[in-house]
Amino acid sequence: MAITDLIIAAGNALEKSDQTTKLGVDLFKKDAEILEAVKDLKTPEITDKITEHLVENGKPGSAEYMGLYSKSAVLDKEAGLIEAGGLDLQKIESAGLPLMIDIQQTTPEMIANNQAVLTTEARADFLGATNSLKYKLDTHIDKTAQRASEYYANELTKEGSVSDKLKGLIGIENEPYDIPFTPNETEMAKLEELSTRSYLSREDAQKEFQKELNNMMHQRPGAIGLTTTATTSKFVGEMAQELGGKIEGPVDITKLRDLHTLMRGQGMAELQINPEFGKAIENGVNRDFTGIKPPETTPKADVINPKEVWEDASAETSTLPNAEAINPKDTWIEEDIKDDTKEWLNSSENADVASEFSTSEQETARKFSEKMTAEAEQRSGKQPEGEMDSVDALKAVAEDEDDSETMRLLLRISIKVGTKVAVSVAKNIAKDKDTPQELRIALGVFSDLADDGSKFADKLITGEDKPNLERDCVNFVRSKFASAES
Repeated sequence: MAITDLIIAAGNALEKSDQTTKLGVDLFKKDAEILEAVKDLKTPEITDKITEHLVENGKPGSAEYMGLYSKSAVLDKEAGLIEAGGLDLQKIESAGLPLMIDIQQTTPEMIANNQAVLTTEARADFLGATNSLKYKLDTHIDKTAQRASEYYANELTKEGSVSDKLKGLIGIENEPYDIPFTPNETEMAKLEELSTRSYLSREDAQKEFQKELNNMMHQRPGAIGLTTTATTSKFVGEMAQELGGKIEGPVDITKLRDLHTLMRGQGMAELQINPEFGKAIENGVNRDFTGIKPPETTPKADVINPKEVWEDASAETSTLPNAEAINPKDTWIEEDIKDDTKEWLNSSENADVASEFSTSEQETARKFSEKMTAEAEQRSGKQPEGEMDSVDALKAVAEDEDDSETMRLLLRISIKVGTKVAVSVAKNIAKDKDTPQELRIALGVFSDLADDGSKFADKLITGEDKPNLERDCVNFVRSKFASAES
């Protein structure tokens, strides 16, 4: 079944559901129509049709999101071809694509070092696009917080305890067009405290709850499912500052090249952008530059839930060289964390970390694992005298049950919560005197990659501090080594 047929089938199935609005069904059908219309077009036309559709039907920022996504994909392709010595200017011109890199001032060696001189037009285009996207994403966060705070203020001021009502609300499986709300312990305590106050009327209580909820959601957009949206806003804002301050000479193009990769998956899901739009743009870029049509992917025919459509379609095939040649046993990520670790996470109120990986999250895990292997190979032979080789350390970690479980837990935290927390946990474990040498070395490689955007292309979500999770994880891992020693 083609993706267009799948989307239409999902829409028809949802049309019978009382939980889904007619608007959602119509959007699924429109998505299918757009995908059918652009399948053989050139990249600029594909991008125009998708962004026009999203301007009319999408969330605030979705059109700008895909516009910048397209620019990044084109730049990435051009840079790769220059580095390989094969950029065809005639193909660029015939496809109507912009020349983003000044080929007179940029050498393959510069590209290899992530440096390039952008054309004046490309620099201005990227600067405008990043500023525009930041504004739109901030607007989306503001409006979503307003809507969510109104809804949850109304629900939480009904009869009954706040904790019981929140548990009921949080336990509901959200439809794609709903706004989730997942308060942390501090926020939950604040809402409980508000419920103990005396109010003249329910209207006064609603106003107070809404004010506090709105503040919470602005301070921590992850509470309403917009973690990646907020970090993307910050990320593109930083890029705009860099571009605005660099008028001449080469610039570091790492972030610009990686951006379309970073924007896949969760970022698109939060803005309810059909992931097939991203694939359509990337397929167009590949056709325009190489003339080779990428193989079509076949989604699961039995999927009819729109969340699953977006989730399954967002999984990308790894583009890392020799990906299949890597032995998963050497990457400590042969399988997911064990059931008893998930049970511990659930019991320590970290169910969000224990939740199942989506297909896009599994792909991110695999890519990170591959980067770990590549980084260990680069460090091989460069370790201090008497210290285990980094490749041997990874192999030893993979063979040890507790070591490998520690690494899988850290990887899961970096994907589900953010690299900030994962790096903090890793560094604290590495400091412990009982930590085995091979695990300490692996933790060092992990921390460097997760904390360094130039090496880890999927580092967009840095996440927020979660001191309780950090403390619990460090104690959990240390307890395993302590028990092993005894």
